[in-house]
Amino acid sequence: MPRPAWLKSSGSLRKSSRGFNRQSVQEAIRSLQARLSQYKTLPPLGLACFAGSFNDEKGRPQRLCVAVEPLEPIQQNSYRCDSEFHLDLLRSQLEDHAAVGVILIDGQSVTLFAVAGSNHHVLFDWQNVALPKKHGRGGQSQNRFARLRTEKRDWYLTRVEELAVQHFIDKNTNGPTVLGLILAGNADFKSELAKRLDPRLTAIVLAVVDVQYNGTVGLHEALDKAEPHLRGLGYFEEKRDLAQFFEGLRTSGPVTFGPRETIRLLTETGGAVQRLLVWTDLILERQLWARGSERRLEFVVPQEATEVELEAGWEMIERGPLLGWLLEHASEFGAEISLISGQTPTGQQFVVGFGGIGGLLRYSVELAEEESLMGGKDEKEEEEFEW
Repeated sequence: MPRPAWLKSSGSLRKSSRGFNRQSVQEAIRSLQARLSQYKTLPPLGLACFAGSFNDEKGRPQRLCVAVEPLEPIQQNSYRCDSEFHLDLLRSQLEDHAAVGVILIDGQSVTLFAVAGSNHHVLFDWQNVALPKKHGRGGQSQNRFARLRTEKRDWYLTRVEELAVQHFIDKNTNGPTVLGLILAGNADFKSELAKRLDPRLTAIVLAVVDVQYNGTVGLHEALDKAEPHLRGLGYFEEKRDLAQFFEGLRTSGPVTFGPRETIRLLTETGGAVQRLLVWTDLILERQLWARGSERRLEFVVPQEATEVELEAGWEMIERGPLLGWLLEHASEFGAEISLISGQTPTGQQFVVGFGGIGGLLRYSVELAEEESLMGGKDEKEEEEFEW
């Protein structure tokens, strides 16, 4: 399950500086009532709902209303009216449902990862281990240096074994917290570690693979080489969708990118978009503008009305996160959504190069050119993104 931006933040999402008062509570309740009206029945595992307001990076007030279906049943009702969202329960469920653990080890460093869906999380990172190298010279000290080197390697592997138990074994159930484990590295340490692991972890080792790099690059290399054992992992679903997207770009196939063209194809063609590719941290806002009987939609980085827009007589009558609107309405236009984490190399390329939104089409469609809110063509706006 991809982790949304508001849940990945290091701290709780706080309300805006406008304060915590009766009016803000009533607005939040109305937002929740509107969201809950979309559910005909309560999901089997319950529902966690959050509503409030916060300030964005530039200090501008924004509203948020989110409904989350948890990974485990919610056993109790809880109503909190506070200056922050309490997310401990949902965070713990995400951590407990990591699909695969990865241990990346060599003579210089060791990193433990938890990979859930298309996202990964660093559990432990130990750099600059600096184990002694082989002593090439002879003499009376040769045996002593060899013994010290062996002792250091043995201590190092023992410590990594302890770390694996600490991060991949549940203290309450005494069972693994992941469905599988991958050991990777560019030296013999991974093979030696495989022989020394706790039996509870040895039983879930999926693969032992050679990689050339450490860190995040080494993680992606390890996952690619272990792909036959990880067919159901969201990492490969994201990789498959992006591979199809970039292949369509290379061959002029039926794909689209950029917010305006993608949304127009979604809403105006009667089902041309088969699958939407959307970055999980997409910050674009969907704004509905009015001028008399005219209506215009804009997809922009969150902002208030500018002097140019006000002078032209336009008024913003509706606004909200584009990602939230797509999650709610994409199925109405016959499209499925693939959330792109942006944590893979191709995912980063999709975010940086194409704005984090695109689509795989059922067939090729050409749209008539559309003028922007200020009367100019929208080509430049699609090519320039602010993150």
